[in-house]
Amino acid sequence: MNSIGVHLGRFAPYHRGHEKLTRMIIDKHGMAHTLVLIGSSNRFRADTPYTFAARVDMIRATFPDIQILPLPDSPCSTVKDTYTEAGMSDWLQSLKDLERSFGLAFTFYSGDTEDIAYLAPLFATEPLTDRHATSNGLSATQARQYLAEKNTEALRDMLPEASFSLAIQAYNNPQYS
Repeated sequence: MNSIGVHLGRFAPYHRGHEKLTRMIIDKHGMAHTLVLIGSSNRFRADTPYTFAARVDMIRATFPDIQILPLPDSPCSTVKDTYTEAGMSDWLQSLKDLERSFGLAFTFYSGDTEDIAYLAPLFATEPLTDRHATSNGLSATQARQYLAEKNTEALRDMLPEASFSLAIQAYNNPQYS
């Protein structure tokens, strides 16, 4: 194998769509050549209401042997928390440095071409599924809404069984480690 299959996301929470894509990457590359990068690993806020440790635990509940690394956000501007061009450049360079440390090319996979478009100039990218397809119907935003509403019945349909209780326990808990 001459490449590493990479699944990059915030995984807040890790839902069945993420699980499906991770399985597809493992099928293509094998477990030893699959890497999960948890973005916004240095953030805890409304759209990322989980610590890095909680997100690792949710993923490892389904894939105990998968390789997982943090990927902190780059510096943001003070205007509406948008990324600066320099910050994005630094962030992409950190990905290139990480790739170099592995000694193998990274291929980034996604359920949406838009999600990986900014990586395409520097890395191989490939959409493996369509996250917008009605058959997938999965959204971390929707899962966070169900968590806020304490709608565990709807949430159960969205999350892998192995990480369901972890997602509830760790939600909005900055002390989870």
